[in-house]
Formats: sequence, C-alpha cells, structure tokens
Amino acid sequence: MDSGGNILQFYYGDDGLDPASIEGSDSPVEFSRNLKHSIAFHLNDSIKEYLLPWQIIDETESQITATRFKGCSEEFLKALKKFIDKSVVDALVSSRVAHGLPTGLDKDDRWDSNYGKI
Repeated sequence: MDSGGNILQFYYGDDGLDPASIEGSDSPVEFSRNLKHSIAFHLNDSIKEYLLPWQIIDETESQITATRFKGCSEEFLKALKKFIDKSVVDALVSSRVAHGLPTGLDKDDRWDSNYGKI
C-alpha cells in the first residue's frame, strides 16, 4: 500500500520494479535503462522512416498530454520530457550536425540533400 492506502501490488515484486535498481534513485523509473532496452529490442526492426528532432518533440508533447498519462504526476512528466530532450533530441541533433545535416529542429528541415526527402 502507498501512503494514501491504495493497493499497489498484491505480492512483493508484483509491480515489476526491481528495488535493487532503484535504491538511492530519485525516481522509480530508470529512463536510460528503459531506452537502452527498447533500442536493443527493436534494433533489427525494419523502420522505413525515422523521426526528425522536431517530430520527436511534437510526438513527446502529444503523448504526455494523452489520456493514458493523466494519472502521472507533473514531476514525472517533466522528468520524462527532460530525459527525451537531453538524451534523445540533443543527441540526435549533435549527430546530425556532426554529419553536416540540418539540425532537424525546425519543421522546414524536412530535406536532407544527401539522403533525399524524409
């Protein structure tokens, strides 16, 4: 039970969180670990199109304001958005700039001259 008397789990470990990996953490969700798991799990998926940084920003905003996230605290949503901005968007922008491509932060950056229209 939580401090409000709500039942969180019927059995220890039923919530799928590993207490050993969240001890001393500010959050019960380890975003970096989840991102690495997702990348490893979907690495060989045949993706036809990739998202540009501006699309990731728009999609993040769309998802965190969706009904399924209504029960999440504002603090959690801010932490999630900050993680995506720093660990996904900023990393992608840096990689694009290093390869001579537009940042992809503006909706007008839809054309990558070396690779064709995205």
